[in-house]
Amino acid sequence: KDQGVIFVQDNKYGVMTLSGEVKINAEYDNLKEAKSGTFIATKDGKTGVIDIDKNEKIPFNYQSITYNSSDNTLTIEKTKKFGVANLDGQIIIPVQYTQIDNTKIQEITESGGMKYEYTLTAYNKNGKEKEIKFKTSRELREDAYLELEVMQIRGVVNWKEVQESELPEDVKTAMNVE
Repeated sequence: KDQGVIFVQDNKYGVMTLSGEVKINAEYDNLKEAKSGTFIATKDGKTGVIDIDKNEKIPFNYQSITYNSSDNTLTIEKTKKFGVANLDGQIIIPVQYTQIDNTKIQEITESGGMKYEYTLTAYNKNGKEKEIKFKTSRELREDAYLELEVMQIRGVVNWKEVQESELPEDVKTAMNVE
């Protein structure tokens, strides 16, 4: 199989075979090979992952993506939050979104500075719904949108308030946001 090489044309990056056949047009601001046939690409300031056939494995909506050769994963960064994905584009640690509803809060016995527990409906970037519980040290702002960092076993490990305009389209649709 003819291996591809990264080339530069008009300050843009692409991939061609050793025999000169262009596999990926020179349209990216940056292009790095993560693993044979898989590339981390940056276009218009956003980073994603594509394969040699230009199939988008991870959409172009991250600030940075780094390949970790030790465990064959990708560290993805979005608004100074980090997650993990595999080379097939499956997000191992997903970014999730929810909206605060202070009728769904419960005071709990304080533990580790946490006084409240929320049970809310959260949505992944594709709009898939899931009930999620997390603890906070204070009551959060009513109707605020949160981006949640969720780990499979530990649950919500971090959150931050985001603006409605920052929600992915599928999440807006699922939440009935105009």
